[in-house]
Amino acid sequence: DYEAPFTPCVDIGWRLKQSAWNKGYATEGAKACLNYGLHELRLENILAIATKSNLPSINVMKKIGMNYLYDFAHPKLMNSPDLTTCVAYEARP
Repeated sequence: DYEAPFTPCVDIGWRLKQSAWNKGYATEGAKACLNYGLHELRLENILAIATKSNLPSINVMKKIGMNYLYDFAHPKLMNSPDLTTCVAYEARP
């Protein structure tokens, strides 16, 4: 519910408790959701957004074959200077 060059869109995301990190769960789940959205639902594209400092999430985006679009200033994070700059990645069928 924010304005950006890519909204409205379908956005894929993941949030795991720390004990589940580094076990491949985010990659496995994200890849399954991406495949379902692109091939079963026949969506035109799916995006993923992360703060630029969130390297683990950016690595998941890369691992599942998403392509970097651009950096952008997230309007909902303007009060958190360390989190304002985000990256957008995209996947298409």
